[in-house]
Amino acid sequence: MNHYRPSRHFLISFGTAILFVVTTIGCASKAQTPTPAEATPIRVEPVVESENALPILTVGALEPANSAKLSFKIGGPIAKLYVDEGDRVRQGQLLAVLATDEIDAAVRQTQAALDKAQRDADRMARLYRDSVVTLAQFQDSETALDVAAATHETTSFNRRYAQIVAPSAGRILHRHAEPGELVSPGSSILEIGFTARQLVRASLTDRDIVRVRTGDSATISFDAFPAQSFEGRVIRTGEAANQRTGSFDVEIAVLNPDKRLRSGFIARIEIAPSNSETLTIVHPQALVRAEGLSGTVFVFDQSSNTVREREIVIAGLGSEQIVVSRGLSAGELIVTEGAPYLTDGSRVIAIDQPPSSASEEMQQSVGDESSQIREDNS
Repeated sequence: MNHYRPSRHFLISFGTAILFVVTTIGCASKAQTPTPAEATPIRVEPVVESENALPILTVGALEPANSAKLSFKIGGPIAKLYVDEGDRVRQGQLLAVLATDEIDAAVRQTQAALDKAQRDADRMARLYRDSVVTLAQFQDSETALDVAAATHETTSFNRRYAQIVAPSAGRILHRHAEPGELVSPGSSILEIGFTARQLVRASLTDRDIVRVRTGDSATISFDAFPAQSFEGRVIRTGEAANQRTGSFDVEIAVLNPDKRLRSGFIARIEIAPSNSETLTIVHPQALVRAEGLSGTVFVFDQSSNTVREREIVIAGLGSEQIVVSRGLSAGELIVTEGAPYLTDGSRVIAIDQPPSSASEEMQQSVGDESSQIREDNS
């Protein structure tokens, strides 16, 4: 009687099937008994409030505090221009002259008329004393003398203004004409900026202009001198918004003792308002996401050892702190380490949870670091 004996390949296949079934059942049983989620370790810091002034950042352009447009009193062809844009000039320096042939002839003419009127007046005075002429004739000669003198004074005055001299030391900002051009009376030929004082003119938004006062200090930097900063002070704030931009002008006087700064330099300005305000401060590592002035942080709930995602509004960013205008309250604990691994409602365990005195210590450090806070003007 022949007995059926399974082949070796059949046994291997059958054993593999058994192993697959057992493994599947084991995995299914494990999936049906979930393990509780492990708590994520985190570090937290308290939200603090401090009385400080948030610096205002803006940009502007350097301008002379005073400038003047120089022109000729009379018209005519320009004979010579002795300066070009960017040249430094001293007070009283000759800058430009007109061709004076015509005005010189007018001066000679009025001088001759004055001399004649003087002779006539002297003769009429002698004749009047001898009762040869009437009082009216004598007075008419005196009037003619006065008119001739005034006419000569006018032409002499115009002759003096047939040339342009620097009214004060400064730098030539613009040159609007060239030698040989025929110019009309009063047309601008040169523009001079007086270098005794210079200022930076900038624009501020309505929320910033109300925080600035005349006399507030400012720190100014220029790309031309990246390693150097210049001290300045607010000397004027605009009372009305610019109709085109809607912003408010502010003028800042800047010290320029060695006259290295030039008109037109682009300035980066940090204004330190003198009026302090209550600032809500958090650590920059607490910020999980940010877009514009909106951000996200995780707030630690001590009672349930969980975290909650919280939207905040950012007022300013710094290397050491973030200033929050809305979304957090003083004393709340926010996650500063471990936040990338969290979601809303995650179970956590706080490592080295700060004592109550930590809030006071951080608040004291805010004043020392307030100069590092930078306004987010985007």
